[in-house]
Amino acid sequence: MGQHMATLVVLPVEWTTTMKILQDRCEPTPYSALENLFLVDMGAPVTELFDDFDPTPIGVASLAQVHVGHHRASGQKVAVKVSLFNISRLRQYLKKQLSSNILTLRNFATLIW
Repeated sequence: MGQHMATLVVLPVEWTTTMKILQDRCEPTPYSALENLFLVDMGAPVTELFDDFDPTPIGVASLAQVHVGHHRASGQKVAVKVSLFNISRLRQYLKKQLSSNILTLRNFATLIW
């Protein structure tokens, strides 16, 4: 959400400047965690999918990071975007959060009207 908010022109500059680092200057996820993500999401370890995989990302944002690898099956050098967010967990979180926010707004509205 911070990445998106950093691009909004309706928010104060102080806010968008503060959130801008979420777009490309975040701390990278440790390689050991990425190995586990590959295993869970792809069903295979990094070493089976790539002949070479640079553990140092070339770009890191709040939701994903990008690595360079040599794809074993195609033989091509590729950019590998690793999403660090579990979409189904995010969906559950947002549904719960939005429901809570709507209830709060509804209660507030009854107080002022």
